[in-house]
Amino acid sequence: HRVRSRGPQGSAAVDMHVRVAPEKTVQEADAIASELRRRLLEQETINDVTVHLEAQHTSADPTPDIFASLKQLADEIGVTIHESWAHTMDDELYVEFHVGVSPNITLGQAHALVDRMENDLRRRHSEIHEVHTHIEMASHKVEEGGHVDKEFEDRVIREIQNVVNGIPEIGYPHHVIVRSDKSNSGGYHISLECTIAADTPVVEAHRLAEQLEHDLTSRLPEIADVFVHLEPPEWA
Repeated sequence: HRVRSRGPQGSAAVDMHVRVAPEKTVQEADAIASELRRRLLEQETINDVTVHLEAQHTSADPTPDIFASLKQLADEIGVTIHESWAHTMDDELYVEFHVGVSPNITLGQAHALVDRMENDLRRRHSEIHEVHTHIEMASHKVEEGGHVDKEFEDRVIREIQNVVNGIPEIGYPHHVIVRSDKSNSGGYHISLECTIAADTPVVEAHRLAEQLEHDLTSRLPEIADVFVHLEPPEWA
């Protein structure tokens, strides 16, 4: 799903999202993505392929289709989705998400865009009882980051190691990048890579990455965002 292509005719770059069974290991899922890329690149009109892997949910769970529709609507309208949730209360389904809009539009224009998203989402998914949105500013440009002082960087690296030590399934934190945000939002942004067993299911790997991100931001409240990439040890 969310299959898109760009580039001149006869030399397309293809981007797609693919769902795999949640019991697949990281290694098996990566093999599926590699085979998809290989087959598509055999076509003379395609010169680049990017595959995003997701865990497939059961057909009884409507939320994957709802979130897929939400992302598609955001692309169509020209906004971004920062976070989204679905929850039930008294057997009714509620959907909530943060919408990033251009800082160059008015509040009235922003609400018109978000109202359109809410209405379109409910039309596509009648099982939704209510939709709640939060409007935020988004930027589609490359933001400038700044260097941080050595003392804070060392502190971040120590805390990363402490958090990783508390999660036995992952290890070897490396390629740690710490930068400050020179935009109005402030805060620090961290990206890092860690190793994980190749036979770990995709769902479990995702849960562990979220745990690492949560534990790290709890220890370092100055951090605005954490991006964790998990990979098998032999690929590190």
